[in-house]
Amino acid sequence: MKTSSAQQETLFPVKAEVSAHEIARVFGRAHDLIRNGDGLQPDDALDEFTKVLFVFLHAPEGGGSVDFRELSRARPEEAARQFRALFARFLREREEHDPSVSAPALRLSDRTLHQVVGTISEVDLRGLDFDLKSAALRVFLTGASRRGLGVFLTPDTVVQMVVDAVDLAPGSRLLDPCCGSGSFLLHSLLRWRRIAGSGTGAQPNHDVWACERNERILRLAEINIGARIGGRFHRAQLDSLMPLKQAGDAPDWFAHGSFDAVFTNPPFGVYVDPSVVSEDEFRTSSAGNPTSRFPSEFLFLERCLQLLRPGGILAIVVPNSVLTTTRLSKARSIIDTLGVLVAAVTLPPETFYTAGTQATTSVLFFVKRGGGDLVHHEPGLVFHARPGNIGYDSTGRERSGNELPQVSRALCAYFKGGPALDHAVRVKPGEEFSDFCIQLTRPAKSRASGAQGFKLGDIATVVATGKTPPRDQYLDEDGFFILKVGNLTGSGIDWFARDRNFVSRAYMEKIRASRRAESLILRPTDIVLTSTAHAPKYIGKKVDMVGEVPDFIPPECTFVGEVMMVRANPDRISPLYLLAYLRTEQAQEVLQRMIRGQTAHLYPDDAAELLVPDPGRLNGERLEQLLSLVSDQMALAAAQLRKRRDIAALNAELFS
Repeated sequence: MKTSSAQQETLFPVKAEVSAHEIARVFGRAHDLIRNGDGLQPDDALDEFTKVLFVFLHAPEGGGSVDFRELSRARPEEAARQFRALFARFLREREEHDPSVSAPALRLSDRTLHQVVGTISEVDLRGLDFDLKSAALRVFLTGASRRGLGVFLTPDTVVQMVVDAVDLAPGSRLLDPCCGSGSFLLHSLLRWRRIAGSGTGAQPNHDVWACERNERILRLAEINIGARIGGRFHRAQLDSLMPLKQAGDAPDWFAHGSFDAVFTNPPFGVYVDPSVVSEDEFRTSSAGNPTSRFPSEFLFLERCLQLLRPGGILAIVVPNSVLTTTRLSKARSIIDTLGVLVAAVTLPPETFYTAGTQATTSVLFFVKRGGGDLVHHEPGLVFHARPGNIGYDSTGRERSGNELPQVSRALCAYFKGGPALDHAVRVKPGEEFSDFCIQLTRPAKSRASGAQGFKLGDIATVVATGKTPPRDQYLDEDGFFILKVGNLTGSGIDWFARDRNFVSRAYMEKIRASRRAESLILRPTDIVLTSTAHAPKYIGKKVDMVGEVPDFIPPECTFVGEVMMVRANPDRISPLYLLAYLRTEQAQEVLQRMIRGQTAHLYPDDAAELLVPDPGRLNGERLEQLLSLVSDQMALAAAQLRKRRDIAALNAELFS
């Protein structure tokens, strides 16, 4: 049925004043129309959406003014024909201007394309400020990453912290070799534009450079940055880890020593086969075991330093495993020969939750060796900050008290010659990266008292994680108790069974017969704590002691792999004292710093390095009072369990 002009006005109303979130919702509806209308997979739907949006944002500059609202009023077949022609013409014009811009033809059906054009026409994108359009796209992409579309954004608060801290001079040659949606480059251009004070765009020499191996994601960066912000967006679709000497198809700017600065967030958790990586191209590849895979983060670190000029600065987001994994120490030593670690910002665990990963991360700042340093830094010192609030929580909701602006101001002042103050970490000159990582996970003094103490491994006979049984060995009841993270409370073990809190007799017999039997069967005074959790911030927390085991629990019990057990040597240390210390914020802060691995674990060998203050150096009277209170608290917890058991028995008797 033909639709009247008045009806079309109702279907496609133009909104005069809109927010970034409202525009993002329009983008989301357009994407959903594509996905549902033509039955495309989410990533394919996002691909088609970027093509359509590309035209909306840039076609007026590429071929005269286009009235998309008028186009949406045409019959679906005619509207689709005109839009396809516009897309093809616009693409030809941009390819002539920049051959790196390309895209396959639109694959949408006429009906879906017509609906999408009508939906996006609800807002006049050409009449909106660039900042608003860019913010809307970032809001949409953040939602897209949550929906599993393969788009992972560096949070704006983190990007802004990096850009403000380094404070690059306008016109500096800036590269992002894994640009994603282009956030680092966009924020840098916006900063330069504010410095210029024009309010309409950056100066002509304010160009930026980017690489991205994924064509779809590179198009997102083109949409996000485009030409509207001034200057020129130089980009190339390529793998940044490709051999430079064989990069025949790469642009001439993708070469050693070409840039003043590199800001990037490379992919996490990608492993490469060392046998296919040339040591001539990547020296760090020789640091791995030839028979095992090697984390790509070190290859990206080395490549970024290669692309910098001497004295240039690198800011790179990495998983904390880069800093804490012991077997990567040789790779860190190689990086030390290429660049100086001048600063590190350890981000809280929730930083990338909204991007779909729970990896704990840090932003590292390196200056390439060779002189002519772009920023000031004191020899033998690393500026280290650990913000606990980045402006939002683990669900993505805004949170007051964002500490990143304060960190960026302090770091910027340091880079301009100011003092590091309480952010200073002293390291060995020439071994800045390696020594900083050692200090990060091997603190030499107790933060609790500033005094020397004992390594946990020296005063405990066992520091070990448990063993998680196969699913078919779990029982609902009438088996042997297996302690799980959910049974830990931080104020006494909850021995009441939860789901799958028992294991079979056959499994327990295997535990008894195993070489690890001594470390897998719990004893009185054993201390247990979380070693793996769904969120890293919970690791090392909920510290309890095996005390009075209720009579409804079998005499022997074991524990799962997500729980760590510490068995104090009573000849060296009081188990109650050790329990009290492990529950302190000081001990838990150090344990949190030991978390490593892509999925975040606290490993026994690392925990064994925890320094426990010498109780002999503490106030004896106050210490005795503390241990008495801890003992009383354990007795109260046991009494509470007995009351719960008695109440449960009476409930069953009276009400069953």
